[in-house]
Amino acid sequence: DEIKFPRYIPAVFDEMLCDDWAYIRIEETADTEVLRDADSSVLQRYTRRMHTLQRKFKNAMMNNEHPWCVICAPSLPWARQVLGESGTEQQLWEVLKPILRLDAPDPKAAWKEHGQRLLKRSRRLTEMKLDSLHIQDEGTDLTIGLTEHAAWVGGPDQLADGRYVFVNIPSEEVFTVPDAYRTEGTVRLTMPVTIMETTVEGVSLTFRKGKVVDFTAEKNGQILEQFLTLDEGTSYLGEIALVDTSSPIYQSGKLFNSVLYDENAACHIALGQGYSGCLDVDPPALTAEEKRAYHCNVSMEHSDVMISTEGTCVTGTDSDGRRVQIMDKGKLLV
Repeated sequence: DEIKFPRYIPAVFDEMLCDDWAYIRIEETADTEVLRDADSSVLQRYTRRMHTLQRKFKNAMMNNEHPWCVICAPSLPWARQVLGESGTEQQLWEVLKPILRLDAPDPKAAWKEHGQRLLKRSRRLTEMKLDSLHIQDEGTDLTIGLTEHAAWVGGPDQLADGRYVFVNIPSEEVFTVPDAYRTEGTVRLTMPVTIMETTVEGVSLTFRKGKVVDFTAEKNGQILEQFLTLDEGTSYLGEIALVDTSSPIYQSGKLFNSVLYDENAACHIALGQGYSGCLDVDPPALTAEEKRAYHCNVSMEHSDVMISTEGTCVTGTDSDGRRVQIMDKGKLLV
């Protein structure tokens, strides 16, 4: 049966777009296991229906047509997840201060400087004109092909009207869009991930011609199975992001159980929708058909999964077949 939602939900999304609201989402971290006993097929139908209602809104956000930002504020339940049962909200704030650059004399200036570093790294990677990335680690031997129009992005995003926004706080990644049909090999996920509001652990994915053709999971594998059949695009990649071990989130040594934080501690890939903003094309706002023409994945979902450790090595190959070391033992060399 179709999952029914109140009629006001799509109306709110439409109003935000029409009035150009600045959209701020505060991630919920209170209980990642709240739906552990739910029927996975019902979760799939719920997710599919919710994304249908949000499609226009999400496409506008991913195309950088409106200002938006995702944050995650400390709470007592989150503090206990990260620090143990004796953890407090104030103790978690102390952990987050260097991550959020609140320990700097001028946090705003520190974020501006950090953003410029990420933009500089992105430009260097784009100038390399990489055709593929080969990622190696324990349990991982994965080659990700890139489209000829792939551009690397990191730091503040520029909106269509010229304004700049940090859409994720914190942010440590530089990322681009893969060729949806050119991922080959196996990758082991290095952290638990939240998929359809449920924690999935101990995952390994195998790709052929871009598609996940096999997987294993130690916990909640049925959720991952339902996710991979949400639509055709959820079993293909929409993002590859590089993060090295200098990230203050990685340096904290904490597992935050929040994709916003954990994805900025490690290299990650995303199953599902690709960002057309990572395509060096004009105009950057593309229809689904135009995205497919550039081999940019199209999906109702976009879920990040972490794949790197201190042992991760990444080798790039450019369009002329030249190889260059991008990451060595978890450290970016660009």
